Amino acid sequence: GFGASVSVDGERVLAGAPGTAVAGQLDAGAAYTFQFDGGNAVQLVSPTPQAGGAFGQAVAAANGLAGPDTIVLANGATYDISTSGELDIEDDLNIQTRAGAQATINAFGADRVMTILGGVTATVVNIRITGGISSEGGGVSNWGTFNAFNSSIDDNEAVSDGGGIYNAASS
Repeated sequence: GFGASVSVDGERVLAGAPGTAVAGQLDAGAAYTFQFDGGNAVQLVSPTPQAGGAFGQAVAAANGLAGPDTIVLANGATYDISTSGELDIEDDLNIQTRAGAQATINAFGADRVMTILGGVTATVVNIRITGGISSEGGGVSNWGTFNAFNSSIDDNEAVSDGGGIYNAASS
């Protein structure tokens, strides 16, 4: 549904709407931008909408916005990243729920859940990171700074180091 994920940057908001039909494709998904200064909403869609594609499920646009961003996930929701691949966090980012209950980010054994690049701080609050698999850091491969509060990192697998979290020597 609309607002399944939200990213806020100053006076600009990006809201994911994974259930939106686009070009006749059910649940292809979309994302909408809003300006707090009274600007109109602009719909952003995948250039190749596919039924069930759920574009906008995890608002990846946060990497493209300057400065720290926050993505708010729905309480109790599970975000399946098994078809989209791991989350590459390239800019300071907070991922949290609205309040209380955890949300889950699950790779379902298809890939690592997230990589945090060097010089970047990522914080998760009320988030479960699970189902990741990789050579190092099945759940999180951390090359920057990683903070987790009221969160769990479980059922991840690594071939060599860090089933849950791999902290690189420089982090």
